[in-house]
Amino acid sequence: MQEIAKLAGVATGTLFLYADNKRDMAYLATADDFGRALDEAGSVPTDATYIDQIVACWRPYFVMHNANPEMAKIILSEFLFFAGKQARRHGEGVAGMKAEALRRALRCQQRGELVSTVPAAEIADLSYYLFQGVVRRWVQTGAIDVNEGLAMFHRALSLGLSGLKVQPAR
Repeated sequence: MQEIAKLAGVATGTLFLYADNKRDMAYLATADDFGRALDEAGSVPTDATYIDQIVACWRPYFVMHNANPEMAKIILSEFLFFAGKQARRHGEGVAGMKAEALRRALRCQQRGELVSTVPAAEIADLSYYLFQGVVRRWVQTGAIDVNEGLAMFHRALSLGLSGLKVQPAR
């Protein structure tokens, strides 16, 4: 916090008016980027497959992490649990992305693309969990190519949503 205060040209105590700790400062520093990414997700067309929609929705997050892979490592290691003055905003963003995935899953179930025997909320949660795993693995490898990260996410979603069960011969 002292280094951040020095770079900002303020007293360390001033930082604590806005953030409780280093994690909370990271929330504050990235809140606008995460907000823009959420806004972009809402504008993704709904006529593609569920997987293509979800990959497109999460694309801004890959772009954001690609812009600064070192900051992405900090963010992804710090953002597992939401605590602090700024954490609520980030938690609301996560809830917003899950709600977007849920809205899209419901629509795809209604049009017969996704099975209706699995609750759409579980499909949305699975999509979020897969994103969390893939983006971390991608950032660990250097987050060099956004399209490579998106392809990894697409493969994970395809596998997760198609399952591994052998279908009986008819």
